[in-house]
Amino acid sequence: LETAVNDVYEAVVENDEDYDNEEHNEDVVWLREQRSLNKGTHWSRRPSVFMISVIAFFLALANTAGEGNRQIITLQLCCNYISRYSLDGHCSPVDVQSLMSNLQIAVSFVVSCITLVAAGKVGPMSDQYGRKVFLALLLVMFLVGRLLKLWVMSHFEVLQFGLMIACDLIGNIGGGIMCISALGSCYVTDVVEPHERIYSLGLFLAALLCGLSAGPLVGNLINSWASKIDTVHVGNELVSRAVDTANSINKRDFLPMKFELVLLFTLCLFCVFVLPESRSERARKKSRSLSRSELRLLAVPSDTTSSVLGFLRAINFLHPLRLLYVPAEYIPSSDPKRIRNTRIAALLLVVMDSAMGALVFSFLEIFILYGIYRFNWDQRDVGHLITLLCGTRAFTLVILSPLINHNVFQKRMKLRVLKNQFDMVDFAMAFTGFITDAFGYLMIAFAPTKTSMFIAVCLSCLGSMISPTLSSAIPKFYPDSKIGEVYGAVALLKNLLSLVTPLALLSLYKWSLKKGFPNLVFFVITAFL
Repeated sequence: LETAVNDVYEAVVENDEDYDNEEHNEDVVWLREQRSLNKGTHWSRRPSVFMISVIAFFLALANTAGEGNRQIITLQLCCNYISRYSLDGHCSPVDVQSLMSNLQIAVSFVVSCITLVAAGKVGPMSDQYGRKVFLALLLVMFLVGRLLKLWVMSHFEVLQFGLMIACDLIGNIGGGIMCISALGSCYVTDVVEPHERIYSLGLFLAALLCGLSAGPLVGNLINSWASKIDTVHVGNELVSRAVDTANSINKRDFLPMKFELVLLFTLCLFCVFVLPESRSERARKKSRSLSRSELRLLAVPSDTTSSVLGFLRAINFLHPLRLLYVPAEYIPSSDPKRIRNTRIAALLLVVMDSAMGALVFSFLEIFILYGIYRFNWDQRDVGHLITLLCGTRAFTLVILSPLINHNVFQKRMKLRVLKNQFDMVDFAMAFTGFITDAFGYLMIAFAPTKTSMFIAVCLSCLGSMISPTLSSAIPKFYPDSKIGEVYGAVALLKNLLSLVTPLALLSLYKWSLKKGFPNLVFFVITAFL
């Protein structure tokens, strides 16, 4: 299936002379040799977009299968916590939302801090030791974190603020969902040619989004099956109780979360025993050699000082950020103006990509909280939101984005794809995405009903073509031997922004909620875009 898709894609894309005239440096030659070797390998042992997409799909599915139940149960625990200290034994929706917002702010801050460290080390180290080992670490820690969170939520009747944060911290030690995007982008870049990169990255992101959209559907099926067995607990009872009184939680509400654990365990086995490594041994050795050479450049006459500098560099997770200011040796020109323009272009692309990534993760929680407050959503509505959100993005990446890219911008408007610089195709795709994204957020702010909000959310998702466009444009400014470190720097900047973005947006939402203007946050983001 993957071969057929790539053949179709190659038939659509016209040959560009820039690819034929490319300077064949050592990194490019090794990568192409490895890709040629991969074509003769059996599909089950061949590193491919399909293999990493399997990881992305099932990880995303496991992440969202129990998300609706997890959100509603957390709201119930918040209500129980408030009710315990109230005089009438009840909790108001505003108090529950405020406590839930505080929890999400704390979780976002702590998770961003831990993934910040992971993102800074995983990218460059995966260049040296391969992508597979860090994918396995990410999955194992995510499994452990979800297991501990299920235990905490099922063994306490009120919200355990500190333990909930600790569970998310442990689950993201390997990088979490934020780093799967960076590692997956590295994996895809290793196994496909540059002219296939936008579409292949789009397929990978589409697999991630399809998993995110399929997860709530699977969770709803499990909930329906559980409700038929449990004749005492019916439909929306948990939600209606969660906003006004303290109640215990039915054990069957944890079934989707238990399904997540089974799926994550299976995925860990697949990653360890089936997933092939994408980076060749020669490329890994060269990256390790370059790393040792950089360490030797830091050497000074004093052995003690040299050891200290080497240790500080080893633990410096911010080190990849230096690549965002493109080194002069990576720019094929000695013209100062060309060097300055190249650095500005690369830096702007990284900042835009990082900002949009931070916004996507931050707004999912706001969508859910806003829908529960404004339209009285239950866990099924939360599941429908996630399904529509991710399904529309997957449709955009797999079908709509390639059609707009090739049929409109390349064939009709005659825009050319360039290998070593940000081109007009990249600009047109990104600009279109920003416009549709902003219009969608504006419609959400004015949405009067649940259905109209769902439609507006789908419209905003048409802007998802921004991510693969920027992600494929950024590596154009760097050599192939630095791809992992570059994507690590991007993930690092995303996490830096994630320290501020959720805190700012959730604080704004909580403040506007108390002022009776809960949709203010959508107007602010529309103006920003």
